[in-house]
Amino acid sequence: FLIDDGNTAEVKEYLKAHCLLEHVTLVFLRQNYGQQNAVLCGLQRAGKYDYVAVMDDDLAHPVLTLKKMYEKIQEGYELVYGIAEKGKRYSLGSRARDVLFEQALRCPKGKKVSSFRIMTQAVAKEVSQRTGSFFYFSAAALKITQKVENVYYKSAVESARSSGYNVWKRMQLFGKIV
Repeated sequence: FLIDDGNTAEVKEYLKAHCLLEHVTLVFLRQNYGQQNAVLCGLQRAGKYDYVAVMDDDLAHPVLTLKKMYEKIQEGYELVYGIAEKGKRYSLGSRARDVLFEQALRCPKGKKVSSFRIMTQAVAKEVSQRTGSFFYFSAAALKITQKVENVYYKSAVESARSSGYNVWKRMQLFGKIV
């Protein structure tokens, strides 16, 4: 599944022309509802697959890392996060998120969360059934499983987009997560 979160008509036409293959389903959301909603939308449609991978479209997540993540999940983990090695991309906000997840949300010690991940069908199914007005994948997933692992990769490119979160917005988000 490719979830288009309210992009321009140009992007939609590009996806239709280059990504509409027999084994690919395109889902176009009417507007940008946010990354977490797009993830939930994809998980709700992925019920027949043994494993579900989630990655962003800005080339920050190297596709070849998926193979290592898949191999790791085959070892019995239920959720494997792809983590960029520390460097310029490891911001103060990322560090704050890691502390929050370890201290408040039962993330196994030393494990990190990110938007690049692969999970079992069971995790995807249970997480996608969560209800409420607020959804944050990793907070929901860590209530389900502690069989979490990380696969590290060197990021070849910096994200073309900067985070839309300033300190205040990040604090509000963390409050909602907790």
